[in-house]
Amino acid sequence: IMIDVGANFGNSCDVYLGKGWTVHAFEPDPYNRSKLLESWPHENRLIINEEAVDDKGGQEVSFYASEESTGISGLSAFTEGHKEVCKVQTTTLRDYYKKAGLTHVDFLKVDVEGFDKFVLDGFPWDSDRPEVVLAEFEDNKTVPLGYTIHDLAALMEVHGYSVYVSEWHPIIQYGVSHDWRRFLKYDSDLDLSETWGNLIGFKSDPGMDRLWELVRD
Repeated sequence: IMIDVGANFGNSCDVYLGKGWTVHAFEPDPYNRSKLLESWPHENRLIINEEAVDDKGGQEVSFYASEESTGISGLSAFTEGHKEVCKVQTTTLRDYYKKAGLTHVDFLKVDVEGFDKFVLDGFPWDSDRPEVVLAEFEDNKTVPLGYTIHDLAALMEVHGYSVYVSEWHPIIQYGVSHDWRRFLKYDSDLDLSETWGNLIGFKSDPGMDRLWELVRD
């Protein structure tokens, strides 16, 4: 079972649906959600939710999108091109577990343009820990919201995860191809303030050698 928070067109969950997984996807952006539905019509293993996931549920909030890229819609307007496109309801993953009758999720992927830590803050850590948790980081987005990559990594670590970094070079422009930089074990001394990428937390540490095998494959 996968939870995909910020599913976009299904870029991440496609491979898991193809392997027979059940995916609980969250995509508040109406355009992105329509494309996701077009990609997987009548697929009962794909449960698509239109709420925005946060650390506080039951709120109606503004949702923003930009013509610059379909991948940067979210709850904050962090570029000049962002415009409010709709109002959305918020939920927490803690509340969603109860609603959907979930007891365990294998893979939690979060990509919500700066609100990633808040999604994790609302997760039911007291009852479940996914095998793998992936969340996007970019201090340029998150510092104005009150946290850094190191706060995000510390949250993963406090819940028992071994954390690795997939780092990309600084974004020059949204909506174009980006340049990948490196893959490494997270360390609190790393300076990642000007770059971006994903933190990947493993409940059982596979070790760098095994991960490099997978990266090369």
